[in-house]
Amino acid sequence: MRGGFYRDCSAALERLAHEVRGITLVVGHPHEDQGKRHNAASVVKDGRVVGTYYKHVLPNYTVFDEERYFVPAIFRASFRWERPASA
Repeated sequence: MRGGFYRDCSAALERLAHEVRGITLVVGHPHEDQGKRHNAASVVKDGRVVGTYYKHVLPNYTVFDEERYFVPAIFRASFRWERPASA
């Protein structure tokens, strides 16, 4: 719940993004946006974060307690992966 944790996660994601070349990577992480905390996944490609998506269905039963920590996304998001053309 500490703001410093979210800042550290954001900085780590940016460092990771700078290292990624030649592949597309999806990274799950906590993310803070305008004071709201989300369970997020970011798409990283060629040295940068190209998109961040927030989870919209937060489980809240048995061992799950996501509603306690995160705000659900308002809109559903999806992305499509396409296999590169063969050379």
